[in-house]
Amino acid sequence: MSSDTSHFGSTTTVALSLTDLHGVQQAIEVAARRGAFAVEEFSEVGRLYDKLKAFLASQGGQQQQLQKSSELAAPSPPFVPSADNDGPPPA
Repeated sequence: MSSDTSHFGSTTTVALSLTDLHGVQQAIEVAARRGAFAVEEFSEVGRLYDKLKAFLASQGGQQQQLQKSSELAAPSPPFVPSADNDGPPPA
């Protein structure tokens, strides 16, 4: 069986967003509720979870500011007349 090593040395950048990391946090929570971790793994999983939670909390303010600025910069959707309204909305 041969292994494909063509991806080594490539310049492809892999990025994780805060949304991705929040998904990881949720996956850990679900796995813990379902009993997916052995007793010996609790401390390591807990330590990783605490670090992830702290990082996401520290980034929360920055993420909210980015969302607000993108909402302000986003144009409003165009007016589409329908049978219920013939003209543009009042200003």
